[in-house]
Amino acid sequence: MRPVYRRRRDALLAALARRLPWLEPSGISAGLHLVSWLPPHLDETTVVEAALRVWVGIDAVGPYRIASPGPGGLIFGYATASEQAIAEGVDILARVISQFYPATGPTGLPGPLDFGAQVRLRVRRAPGGLATMRCRKHRPAAEEARL
Repeated sequence: MRPVYRRRRDALLAALARRLPWLEPSGISAGLHLVSWLPPHLDETTVVEAALRVWVGIDAVGPYRIASPGPGGLIFGYATASEQAIAEGVDILARVISQFYPATGPTGLPGPLDFGAQVRLRVRRAPGGLATMRCRKHRPAAEEARL
């Protein structure tokens, strides 16, 4: 299983570097998740809530802190997500985060985008409470209610 998880981790790191290069990943070589630190002007709770509205499951670092507050961060779980779902999830997350910037943000990030995404990511809670990204095709709201 190690090669599978390594490919997923590498896919996540590549997608973050491509779409959100200003995030600072850490904890890269341990576990089945990684933490990425946010710039000071982005609130982790706001980002997580906005991501959940478009079915991208990530967690904030804050609830897991033992000591005093520190920089905001996001927790990405990759144990159960395919490499394609990871790339799609990071693409959607980049569009979500772009809403919080004017026409150009850090490193020329585009402004608000229309996210008529055809793929949605379902939040899955892994043991320990970490959210992971899982890909599924978008369904109309009427079908969504029946799930």
